[in-house]
Amino acid sequence: MMSNVLTTVALAAALVNGQTDRTVPVQKGARLEIQNYGGSVTVKAWDKDEIHVLADHGSNDEVQIDASGKVVTIEGQSRHGRPAITDFELTVPRWISVTVDGPYTDVNIDGLEGEVVVQTVEGEVQVRGGRGVVALKSVEGEVMLQGAQGRLEVNSVDGSVKVVDCSGSLAVEAIDGDITLQKIQANEVEANTVDGDIVYEGTVAERGRYQFGTHDGAVVVVLPDNPNVSVSVAVLDGKFDCDFPVSIKEERKKGKRFRFVLGSGEAQMELETFSGSVWLKSQSSAKAQAQDQGEQPEQPEPQKHKSKHKERDE
Repeated sequence: MMSNVLTTVALAAALVNGQTDRTVPVQKGARLEIQNYGGSVTVKAWDKDEIHVLADHGSNDEVQIDASGKVVTIEGQSRHGRPAITDFELTVPRWISVTVDGPYTDVNIDGLEGEVVVQTVEGEVQVRGGRGVVALKSVEGEVMLQGAQGRLEVNSVDGSVKVVDCSGSLAVEAIDGDITLQKIQANEVEANTVDGDIVYEGTVAERGRYQFGTHDGAVVVVLPDNPNVSVSVAVLDGKFDCDFPVSIKEERKKGKRFRFVLGSGEAQMELETFSGSVWLKSQSSAKAQAQDQGEQPEQPEPQKHKSKHKERDE
């Protein structure tokens, strides 16, 4: 009798506080789709074939969970038809593929080995892990991806992008923000921003293709000490600096593209900026410079270029 009373009191308290706490089993191979208009979504992995849902929301809001099929759906809803603001903390099977869609939602995902797709309008995105297709997009917010493998796409309109310790193929795009790519092992990399600097530190695969372009910013590329790559450079208003001995056969004229070959030239690389400088560094020189400056070697800083992009409100 007493236990029934305590259970009733606990349920009533959870309802008043607006909290959902539920665990559901999932079929092997299922996908998870999360819809959240506003708030946050935090996803962590475990080795159980279950999804644990802990959600804080308004007392007039609720969480709809459908785990009956191959696609598990979780959505925060209001009983009165207005958008709901919900903070989700989910623990999911490590193997599961996850899609998160929320216009005003911060997303943090850690430890998954499935595909990850995130789309938000105003929110920061942080993902550690992911295999296969990993696609992250925020219109207004910073995006960070770490430790992913596969076909990787990262996009931010108004915010910086950082990709660390990833492999596969990589496409990164920003409009108003810097792009930082560190410890990359990829056979194809494309990174473009309109107003920001680009830093790339990673391997250069045999017959790989690498393209880095910015309108207003510097391009800094750190290569292995003995690269085999054909390089095309275009600088309209800035300078070019290279740690490697190069022979430029084509006459360089201001505003024109020039080319040179390092090693066997098996890979292809294109570097372009309209207003800024291009810096092609070796790993050994970047490491020595970072040590002299007391910084980590994988974080070379563009020099002699003052970025013109606007200061963002804190």
